Amino acid sequence: MHTSKFTLAFASAVLAARPFLNEADNGLLDAFGNLSPGMLPDLSSIAGLPDFDFAARNYLPPRNYTYYRNAAGGEWSYRNNLEVFQRYTFKPRVMRDVSRLQESLATTILGYNFSAPFFIAPCARGVFGHPDAELNLVRGAADEDILYIVGQTVLN
Repeated sequence: MHTSKFTLAFASAVLAARPFLNEADNGLLDAFGNLSPGMLPDLSSIAGLPDFDFAARNYLPPRNYTYYRNAAGGEWSYRNNLEVFQRYTFKPRVMRDVSRLQESLATTILGYNFSAPFFIAPCARGVFGHPDAELNLVRGAADEDILYIVGQTVLN
């Protein structure tokens, strides 16, 4: 009797567990499989967020990639965030005029005009991603008129 209760409890726990995939198999490994470690794939071919993770994992040294990718507490919050964002869907709008899309993104944040309704947030230890990380982010934000927020641990 006790064995059947244990088996039932164990089986329900196993069935409740969901497999976790860091990223979907979208063929990037086949497309960029010939890249040696430390090489960056063509970023214009990236189609989604998991593709950036793939590029970072290949480009960055293991210590630096782990610093950015690491998550606490059994990675529960990291996995939950990925799952929650997968539930968002965009309603496709086909046959729409998008020639003036850039004009519709402009917004005002704290009384200042910007070209997009989002900003570049601080990233701790940007030099782990690239030696000129912060400088490149500032230049990119200035070129595109996007709000940039400087982090407290800027090293260069």
